[in-house]
Amino acid sequence: MADEAVLDRLPQLILPLKADLDIEPSGSWLRATVMDKLWKPLMRRAISKAAVFFRPMIAKKKNGGYVNPEALALEFCIHRMMEMDNIIWEENEKRLGKKDKNRQMWEDLRDSLCAFVDEDAHYLIRLLRLIDVLHTHYDMFNIPIHKGKAYWDWENLRRELIMKDEQRKAAETLKAEGWEDCTIRVQDDLTPPRG
Repeated sequence: MADEAVLDRLPQLILPLKADLDIEPSGSWLRATVMDKLWKPLMRRAISKAAVFFRPMIAKKKNGGYVNPEALALEFCIHRMMEMDNIIWEENEKRLGKKDKNRQMWEDLRDSLCAFVDEDAHYLIRLLRLIDVLHTHYDMFNIPIHKGKAYWDWENLRRELIMKDEQRKAAETLKAEGWEDCTIRVQDDLTPPRG
């Protein structure tokens, strides 16, 4: 009975949150709100709990090495993908004074996944096959007809992340060479200058 009362009041409880939603990918503000406010935090906690559970095995893998070199390659690739978000995470961490929750989630996911697939070749083979299929059929993710319905210009965002990553690496190189006071301007858009 109490559950039904909560379910009846759910739209009233969530309605004020509707104004916070910029987009509604599911086509339903209720589903989008539940996804954003409930499901994502639950997923982060589940991934974190798995990482805590696997912590001894993860430490052993990181210190003693992986059995399968593909697991090490997977760790490298996930780490490289994570580096692209470092700028965003560092800004959030400065503002909040604590580790960014998405950085923590990706670190936990990377460590748990790599340790897990190193232990079980069955899942490693399936994961590598998935990566191969994604690569082979990448054009399915860049269909022009979907661009009209898209909330984001994924190709432009991808290029921008790569550009920011290259600029960050250039700044690190200059700092390593003794140019402590140098700053590199991150271009706000990818529109080439005229002239």
